[in-house]
Amino acid sequence: MVGTPRRLALLAIGALLVTTPVWAPALDVTGRDYEYRAALVTVEDDRLEVPGRHPRLAGLEDVDCFHEREPSRRCGFESRLLNGSSLRAPYPGVRHVAGDPSLETSERYVAFAGDGRVFERTTEWNDTAGTYVLGLERVDAGRVLDDAARPVDEYARPVRRTVATGSARADEPLPEPTLVTSSGRYYVVYTAGTRTFLSELPLTERLLELGAIAAGALALRRAWRN
Repeated sequence: MVGTPRRLALLAIGALLVTTPVWAPALDVTGRDYEYRAALVTVEDDRLEVPGRHPRLAGLEDVDCFHEREPSRRCGFESRLLNGSSLRAPYPGVRHVAGDPSLETSERYVAFAGDGRVFERTTEWNDTAGTYVLGLERVDAGRVLDDAARPVDEYARPVRRTVATGSARADEPLPEPTLVTSSGRYYVVYTAGTRTFLSELPLTERLLELGAIAAGALALRRAWRN
């Protein structure tokens, strides 16, 4: 009969196996996955804070030196500029161009995890001394978050899911901790580690895929004959 349970089962199994190349990649059960985590970023007494312990959090987007696992040489020098001090940098062999203070960095702001105050890097040229003057100027921590954070809806699904649930998996690591805003709150999303369910074996996967297609074709043939 056309609608016997056995024939319907063979049709369903055959169709499932034949279409393996279509749906199997979406399962992504092989290879390495990257685990994202989200940490809340708050402002208390005009200082940045990230409550809780986040050992894999290595920084904060657009805010240098914050929450670094290991002190860097550059941030070590920056720490000398706290509390209103400045530092002269003659920089031998470099000619100053009028109107361009140079010595700029991609991260305008600096904050240290044990302190939380946020500073903006300043660079001036002292024409009399013929030297750069480097300093830090304290700025409003809340304003920095407003400037640096982007709405979470602008990011890919793994980042959105991380903010919604606290963690998510993705195929690629985040290049740096990402600062986002959602429902009036600020979060930093970062790569917390890696996870491998099954090792990625392309040749074996292709052979299994071909075997599934062959088995599916056989099942469809038997269903047709019945």
